[in-house]
Amino acid sequence: MARDALMNDLSALAADLIPLDTAFEPGPVDVRLVLDRIRAAGGSRWAIPKEYGGAELSDVDQLRAYDAIASGSLSMALIQTQRDAACRLIARSPNRALRERLLPALARGERFTSVGISQLTTSRGQGGAPKMRGRLDDDAIVIDGVMPWVTGAPFCDYLVTGADLEDSRQVLGVAWLADPGVSVQPAMRLLALTSSHTCAVTCEGVRIEQADIIRGPMPAALGDRAPVRSLVVSAVGVGLARRIVNELRNRANKLTGELAALVERLTREFGEVSDRLYDAAARLGFDEDFSKESFRAEVNALLARLAITLLNVAKGSGYCQPHVAERLLREAMFLQVWSAPTTTQTETLRRLFREGE
Repeated sequence: MARDALMNDLSALAADLIPLDTAFEPGPVDVRLVLDRIRAAGGSRWAIPKEYGGAELSDVDQLRAYDAIASGSLSMALIQTQRDAACRLIARSPNRALRERLLPALARGERFTSVGISQLTTSRGQGGAPKMRGRLDDDAIVIDGVMPWVTGAPFCDYLVTGADLEDSRQVLGVAWLADPGVSVQPAMRLLALTSSHTCAVTCEGVRIEQADIIRGPMPAALGDRAPVRSLVVSAVGVGLARRIVNELRNRANKLTGELAALVERLTREFGEVSDRLYDAAARLGFDEDFSKESFRAEVNALLARLAITLLNVAKGSGYCQPHVAERLLREAMFLQVWSAPTTTQTETLRRLFREGE
């Protein structure tokens, strides 16, 4: 896809998402209309290799796409990134027959998927027994347990999930929602992003046949993942920051004195952070000095300061629901907890505390 055409499509998509997104909150609604709009912009093809009908966007362009969606709708950015994460895991599977069976329909937008793997990553790291256990049954894996966090689950045909075996190996596979052992729980009531339809999904005796195994059994089944994954959350954060900056710019003519100067400084800082994101994306795998974790903390801290600034600029009306300032403040808080290890959270807080000195 030509860069100019892609950028025009993304700009139009972001503009279209803002009014659609406003209608989502505070309760969950059917987002299929918005999914159709993203698909019309090519979203179903972005993360899929060309040999399976995808667009196979470069790392930089994939991040620009998530940035654009997040600047229009953070809920939809969350749904899209989780869908694309599932696509990438399938695309990197050594199971060629599985790739050939699933990826073309995903590229055409005929199927929808998401990931239910937090039990192998964030949730698993919190200690305790595995949340999803698997056992060998001939050539199949039978899984029992829970996927604690699955975004867009009600819209999916199947989920990419993972389980821990008794011998400490792991397996990734496809769990079909039509399986009677798969149960999607009601959408969580979140501080924001309720319209992302994020749910827990339970599995009871769900059998994953060999044909649906993505990877494993093996140690660390998530070890081989696309390099762009490390910058996806930062790109979404930059997109949300872009939305807040635009809201501040819309109010710039009403600002004076030190407040106007502060907003101008934050706007310049945002531009510098955005530029560094795409410079880093262009050098993925080559720039050993770039710390993705430190950059993520920088994005989080900037996003928090921007959201608080918008609330101050909006004054009392911004504290009343529904108002764009209170909503974007709540949404900005999601980036503080989304796939954020303790090291990232700690550095984010250190940056925020330094800003107050």
